[in-house]
Amino acid sequence: MHLPVIRKVNGALKGRNGEDITIFINGVKANNVDLSTFWPKEVRRVEYFEDSSDPAFEGARAAVNLVTTKYILGGVTKINLYQKIPDFGNNSVSSKAVYKKMTYGVLLNGNFFRDHRTNTSGSETYSNLFYNNVHYDNINRITDEHSWSKEDAFSSVVNARYQTERFRATHTLALNWKSNPGSGSNSINTWTPAVFASPSAYGTSKDRSVTPQISGEYYASFSNKWSATGHWSYAFSRNHASSINSFRRQRRIL
Repeated sequence: MHLPVIRKVNGALKGRNGEDITIFINGVKANNVDLSTFWPKEVRRVEYFEDSSDPAFEGARAAVNLVTTKYILGGVTKINLYQKIPDFGNNSVSSKAVYKKMTYGVLLNGNFFRDHRTNTSGSETYSNLFYNNVHYDNINRITDEHSWSKEDAFSSVVNARYQTERFRATHTLALNWKSNPGSGSNSINTWTPAVFASPSAYGTSKDRSVTPQISGEYYASFSNKWSATGHWSYAFSRNHASSINSFRRQRRIL
């Protein structure tokens, strides 16, 4: 959208008044499914409003309304695939179908991340300290660490919208799942002087979270000046996490 009144600041659209812009499509506030299935070629007109008195814009300080072709029967499906073998993948499928007064939407996202090639090394110096009642002018540590990271994630949104000229109801089911199947690190430490007998360390962690959600949004227009909105939601989250850290002691030969 090449409109001089719209600016992009840190990835967010800002209006001339500095407020975040709320996106509407044919006078309806766009949700994630609407934006993911949006087809720019269908836009016939772009409208920009500030503090509009039209109740359709729900009191938004700055709003952009994308006027597109309206369908009585039809739909659109978009597939986005990005794969970087073997380390990264980010894939999504979105679909929206319209049948008379009902609009049904689905949005699926899945991604994974793998990193087995991270190595870090460095040195640290601790000055003028006591350890076991012994004073040290300096204690130096040289460390060499290899780490690995793993992450899997999946999210889904399914919604249904009923809409008439003066009433709109949208119900949404969502599920977010995220997992760390096993990340960790190995490190080797060299101390000078050798005040610590743990030259190497090992750590690993795993976690998993599942969050189902359900919500409802309602809009009713009674006149050109009066309207009412309502919203409710419920979410539940279950999380599991575990970690292991160990230090390998050096054997001393007497």
